[in-house]
Amino acid sequence: MKESLKNSVIFFIVGFLLVFISFSLSENENLFYKIISEGFMIGGWVALWEALAIVLINWLPLNKNLKIYKKIANAKIEIFY
Repeated sequence: MKESLKNSVIFFIVGFLLVFISFSLSENENLFYKIISEGFMIGGWVALWEALAIVLINWLPLNKNLKIYKKIANAKIEIFY
């Protein structure tokens, strides 16, 4: 679970970095820089989307299951004959 949150933070940082690079390159009038800028923008949004997907789609159900497993692990077990 910690690994998925760590990956999410890395994707978030990379996404914002790529979007920032895209905005800085988009000010240039050269067609080559505009094409590269759009590529960075798409890559940045994909990285941001993946970060949110990890947190919202993958991590929340894992957290719920972890709570259930902790309750099961801490449950008192009684054996009757």
